[in-house]
Amino acid sequence: MSLTYCIFSRDERMMKIKELLENEGNKVFIHTKDEYKGADVLILPVPLSTDGVHIRDCDLEIEELRDFKGKVLGGLVPDKYDFIEDYFKNDEVEIANAVPTAEGAVEIALRETKTTLMNTTVLITGFGRISKILSKILKGFDCKIKIAARNKSQLAYIKALGFEPADIYNMPTDCDVLINTVPAPVINKSYIEKLKKDVVIIDLASKPGGCDFNECEKRGIKAIHALSLPSKCAPVTAGEILYNSIKSFNLKG
Repeated sequence: MSLTYCIFSRDERMMKIKELLENEGNKVFIHTKDEYKGADVLILPVPLSTDGVHIRDCDLEIEELRDFKGKVLGGLVPDKYDFIEDYFKNDEVEIANAVPTAEGAVEIALRETKTTLMNTTVLITGFGRISKILSKILKGFDCKIKIAARNKSQLAYIKALGFEPADIYNMPTDCDVLINTVPAPVINKSYIEKLKKDVVIIDLASKPGGCDFNECEKRGIKAIHALSLPSKCAPVTAGEILYNSIKSFNLKG
């Protein structure tokens, strides 16, 4: 049974989703004015909104969709919009997105440093999904990899993998590249003061990030808040990941 989908974005991820849905025989159109009312499923963007009221890049208020009779899907949905099912908040999406995020971070490091990554000392903060994939990729560049984590089991695991463990509350400062994955202020003023001026900081944590960007600017340290890397670095792959998540919902119910 084919369905009619209305997509509320024209970014490359959504265009890939549109292509995949149409390949299944579904009808898919891009939102214009009130045309969404004729759809079975609405696919809202990720993130859903930038102001918490309107659909991102759209004049339509999110609340106006509450009475829609079909399925409404969106990404990074605030809790108050309980009628929207979130296709972004699940383990499969987060794990799959870790790969293009890690690759994107490496791309930035290659572009922003003035030396090769080989023999470069890289400090990664946090030991979650992204950090684990990132350290594996960087190992192929023969970097000197240090990973800062919070608990003893994580530190033991880091050491077992052949990387240098570090206490996140007492991090080393001799790094050439610092990649943060922790959504907490771990790269604060007192720590930044101890860093080399030519260090490159790449913050992958969601807003507001884990780095004091104002302090970095004062000290002339290059700090990049690298958000939404999957959509920027691998939009086709990112679209495929979201498509698989969308298809996991009971869209005919």
